Formats: sequence, structure tokens, C-alpha cells
Amino acid sequence: MSATSVRVRPARRSDAPAIVAMLGRLAAFERATRPPRLNVETLCRDAFGATRRFRVFIAERGNTGVVGFATLFDTYSSWEGARCAHIGDLWVEPRARRDGAGRALMGAIVRHVARTGALRVDLYVLRTNDARAFYERLGFRHESRWLVYRLEKDRFPLALSDYCGAVP
Repeated sequence: MSATSVRVRPARRSDAPAIVAMLGRLAAFERATRPPRLNVETLCRDAFGATRRFRVFIAERGNTGVVGFATLFDTYSSWEGARCAHIGDLWVEPRARRDGAGRALMGAIVRHVARTGALRVDLYVLRTNDARAFYERLGFRHESRWLVYRLEKDRFPLALSDYCGAVP
């Protein structure tokens, strides 16, 4: 199968159950400590609702249907003074790997991002993910100068009490 046999399109509300199911398979693949909290209702609200928080692209192959998805978030670099984008998730079903689905998804994302005038596309990849080589072949480079730090909601009170006063 070649990349030309894979079609990528913007996701529709009717794709929500397939997207949520694939996200669950992505979590299992990444050996996540818990399943994703995203459900069909939340996905429909945040990806297709009045206030869109992110975009989803779907990869389809012939008569086999949906074989992958990617989520894309708009971001901004104040340093560069320009729009950017962040790929939140990218999943291709094992049966469709090496058939061009991942490349087709990335191509659709890059075309979309280029049309918006964005400066760059960022993504996070687990160190253990073999897809790192795929991203590097597409031109992504590991940004070793930066480390990802995260403040989870359960730690908000600690951060607020130490530096910002009382918790609202």
C-alpha cells in the first residue's frame, strides 16, 4: 500500500468513537499508567464545538476505513512573535504501519500549518517510542536544550500558596 492509497481528512463528529478508541490503544502502546480521560462527549465539545480547542485529522485507507488520527493544537511563540502548532497525538493502527498512513497524516498537518502561516510544528515523543526515527526522517529534530516540566492540577494549591497567595 502506498501513501496515495491513504486519504487524510478533517475529523467529523461521527469519527469521535473511533478517535477515542484509537487514543486508548495509543495509551496502551505507550504503557500509560492510566487510560485517557477523553470521552466521546468531551471530544465532540472540544474538537467540534463552538469553541474549538484542537483539530483532529483522520487517515483512511481504501475500504478498511479509519487507520489513524492526529490531534493538532494552535500555539504561539512570544519569542518569535509567530503562530506555531503542536501535535498532541499521532496514532496509526499496527495493520496500517509502513503503508504511508503516518506520512500522509504528517503531510496533511504540515500543509495545514503552512497555510496558517505558522513558524513551526512541535511534538513530544517518549524516549522509548520507535517512531522517533520516523519523525527524524521527516525532518523533525530532537530539541535537547529544552526539558518538559509539567504542573498537574493536584499540585496547583502548592504552587499558589508558595508563590501567589491563597488558592482561589
